[in-house]
Amino acid sequence: MNLDKNIFRVLISKKNFILRKSLKDIYHNQGYMIFKSLISEQKIKKILEELSTFKKSNKLYYSQSEHNWRRIKGDLDEYGLLECSFENFTDLPWAINLSKSGRDILQSHEILNALRSISKHKDFCMWQNMFFDKSTGTIDHIDTWYLDTNPMGELFGAWVALEDIKGDGGTFHIYPKSHLSKNKEWINTSHNNFRDWSETESKKYEKKPLNLKRGDLLIWHPSLIHGSSLQISKGFSRKSLTAHYHPINLLRSKGGAKILNKEDYKVKLLRQKKLMRSYGYEIYARASKREIFKFAGIGILKYLLGGIINQPKNLMNRKNY
Repeated sequence: MNLDKNIFRVLISKKNFILRKSLKDIYHNQGYMIFKSLISEQKIKKILEELSTFKKSNKLYYSQSEHNWRRIKGDLDEYGLLECSFENFTDLPWAINLSKSGRDILQSHEILNALRSISKHKDFCMWQNMFFDKSTGTIDHIDTWYLDTNPMGELFGAWVALEDIKGDGGTFHIYPKSHLSKNKEWINTSHNNFRDWSETESKKYEKKPLNLKRGDLLIWHPSLIHGSSLQISKGFSRKSLTAHYHPINLLRSKGGAKILNKEDYKVKLLRQKKLMRSYGYEIYARASKREIFKFAGIGILKYLLGGIINQPKNLMNRKNY
């Protein structure tokens, strides 16, 4: 009987190994992977409740699409949908419940297992995240121009659907296999040139809109071209989360950055790791509580002073081009 159990364990182990190898092959070939029904209904319901509560509070938040600090009530459309994306919502001291509900999803065991299934790495850190109430329209781009690992290529983008995405609220789209391109003319170029490069390069591939179901997770390669449309029909939301993850043993950087010598790399990596915190989750967060309060304090100051230091930048917003 013991022999039978051992044989069964070996067979299961081999099956899991083959499955992981298959998932890795698909990810590296296509540049993305979709995990169906990964996030529980309970977690989704909780975070949507917390977003609704936060919108009623009219507190400050940092917008990724506008790149400045804003009051949330001033950014709600006639249907009560947030016009801008909400960056690093898990790092707001005055939104504890919203932050926790975000961490329960984005730093969960479910997402950790998904990352492990397509990667050679075991431990990860969440670099940043965003909350979308409606589609803000993001230009086609590759993440690596903005953020990546050093050496490049080991960053993972992730998108979690908080409702069934049907397209009326805007689409999220990718260009499968575009991450395999050998064209690296985007390195060390200006943002305008990078935008032009992305537009030209995307025409070589077939555009694929992704209408995920509530609870689905998409993970993509940092060199995969992707973007999103503006809201197509008024009143339709596209509630979703995005985040970026990197292995804890690799430096955060941007694509094309110079690879450091071993000693400098070790020093910078140690400094980076000192700020990481688990906060009770299996995926690390990039910032300590001290850094989080510093981020929030600077944000309040920028908002109060206003003017040039809190002007929107709109580098990635589709409506500005």
